[in-house]
Amino acid sequence: SFDSGKLRTFLSRFTKVVEEYLMLVKLRKDDFGRKKLLVDIFGKDGEYEFFRKSTNQLLEELEGRRGQDLDYFREKLMLSWDLFYHPNTQMLLEEKVTLNSINSNLDLFFILAKIKIACDLKTQERIQRESSSISFLEDVKEEIEKLYAEDYPTVKFFLQILRFKKEDNEDDFYLAKSALIEDSGRLNKLEKKFALFHLLNFIVGKTFLGKSGYTEAGLELYKYGLANDLLVVDEKMTNHTYMNIVAFSCFEKDFAWVEEFIEVNKKYLDQETSKDAETFSLAYLAFFKKDFSTAIDLINNYRFTRITDICRGDFLLLRSYFEYTILDGTYFKKFVDFSNAWEKKLKRDIQLSKEKKESYLNSINIIRKIGKAINKNKIDKVKFLNLLNDKELIVGKVWITDRINQLK
Repeated sequence: SFDSGKLRTFLSRFTKVVEEYLMLVKLRKDDFGRKKLLVDIFGKDGEYEFFRKSTNQLLEELEGRRGQDLDYFREKLMLSWDLFYHPNTQMLLEEKVTLNSINSNLDLFFILAKIKIACDLKTQERIQRESSSISFLEDVKEEIEKLYAEDYPTVKFFLQILRFKKEDNEDDFYLAKSALIEDSGRLNKLEKKFALFHLLNFIVGKTFLGKSGYTEAGLELYKYGLANDLLVVDEKMTNHTYMNIVAFSCFEKDFAWVEEFIEVNKKYLDQETSKDAETFSLAYLAFFKKDFSTAIDLINNYRFTRITDICRGDFLLLRSYFEYTILDGTYFKKFVDFSNAWEKKLKRDIQLSKEKKESYLNSINIIRKIGKAINKNKIDKVKFLNLLNDKELIVGKVWITDRINQLK
């Protein structure tokens, strides 16, 4: 007969077996981790000479690594600390591990960790619109540059990332970008992902604000990320990354490359929304190739599932109708009717954030005014550029600026 108690006991024991198996699999793949575990066992089981010898071997192995990243300094710190402060260690006679070396590794681990946290806080500030400060770092940043930046390239690299994040320093952005792309093995994969994220975040932010001249660097970074397997995690790529790559490729008119990208990489997208990203990307590509009828058909004949994708699609429709208005004045009524209808729908929407809604409404208003001026042949570039620059929240600011400048 069924015994729930026996079942629970079996499942509990089975879970422990599975956990132990997973740990063993992990250790078999992690040679350094396995050696560290042995060192820990030797140190706690009274095998001091094995412990001391194995610790020094691991420290030598670390010294042979090309990269000096956060993990490198953390491992050196913990191994040195455990050896130096082991009860059987004669501190004054220990040659390879000294208080100075422990202190230096502690400083470098602390510095890199603080810089990484500061970079992420700057990104969080832009999203949450709340300022923040990182304790200690501001007070000692100049001292860090004097003592460590030249001798430790990783520290110098991360300081460059922090400066362009914090001070909007374009020179440091391009220095950090070059350092990443030209890296010869100094950075591990996690550090490269971290750097790539902040470099792309800087470019996407600039582009959103209507700053031109960053799309070439953006596409170069995205291609670097693809080539170095930094953008696909567990066989998954986010829709945001996928569509950003398409956008930057279209800005740079790299049409043949992006057509292949759309087809090859759609398999990495989330199954539930992959068709949304693929359809919008194909429509976006058609728009930039000036095939406006295909862009309009793709958007109108597909039902997007998420409000963010619905708005992207509607905004591309608005742009397509606007371009048709310039080519053929008979599309003017369609353009105005659509802009009015979408504006009303947006004002009633309760899913979009206040900032995103305002961004779209501002864009609709400006594009509609430009379209009406073109229809009446009363174009005032200066007026439109001033109107555009008066608004902080605008979707498609680079494109709108470009269209204004092309007006005759």
